[in-house]
Amino acid sequence: MYFERHVFSDPELPIYFQFQCRTLIEPVFQLHWHETLELICITDGVVEIRINDKTEVFREGEIVVINPQSAHSFRAINGDCWYYCLIPDNSLLSSFGIDPAMFSVSNRVDDQHILSIYKQLIHEMNGSKTMYKSCARAYISLMVSLLVRDHTVDQRAAKRFDDNSMSIAKDAIHYMEEHYAEPIDGVKIADALGISRSYLCHVIRKVTNQTLTENLMYVRCRKAKELLWAGRSINQVLYLTGFNNTSHFCRTYKKMMGVPPSFHKKNKSPQERKNER
Repeated sequence: MYFERHVFSDPELPIYFQFQCRTLIEPVFQLHWHETLELICITDGVVEIRINDKTEVFREGEIVVINPQSAHSFRAINGDCWYYCLIPDNSLLSSFGIDPAMFSVSNRVDDQHILSIYKQLIHEMNGSKTMYKSCARAYISLMVSLLVRDHTVDQRAAKRFDDNSMSIAKDAIHYMEEHYAEPIDGVKIADALGISRSYLCHVIRKVTNQTLTENLMYVRCRKAKELLWAGRSINQVLYLTGFNNTSHFCRTYKKMMGVPPSFHKKNKSPQERKNER
């Protein structure tokens, strides 16, 4: 599990918008969370999405709402699954008169009107014609307003997952992200949180379906990928991310990221590819 940070560099349209694919050969898109709303529009295939403690299957033509602060992960089923991902900055929602902290909408939205608006947004974003940013803002405002008006659920009912367990898991992940380069272990993390190691391991397994060590290795590998994209050598990266030797690093990286570290060393980051377009 990890906390996903987004940088909204365009003040005119502060959103993250991308066409993405999940495949059967990839590892599960790791359980993660962010402070912002996420709207998924599935265009092809079938995907299993876990949101907090609930797992559902979604198909082509469906909209999935990930409420702010909700832990979620993705897994393709039966083949490749393609979908659009829209993450608006909280400042954009606030400008529409919507409080992100109070945003609590049903995860599965069966609403052809909202689906039609999402498709219009996709058309505007892909076309990038004159005034497309203004049009996109209007479509996003209308879409989230309709979601709030017609699909809001009781926040107390929506929070099915044990809030205390999720809070502990998030605190543990934050500690890993701050100290990943150090020789940390379960005892050190548990001490920092003021709980026992056995209880921490129990909570992490309960929330993420993975061990504490697996979560730490994933945090380190995500940091390693960023450094590889930044031009660092594999030997530099493995020591900067807390690994002791090359074989352990390469073996763990392949398991966690689905590809060897040399793949991300040779291939540019999504942002670099986007800037070249």
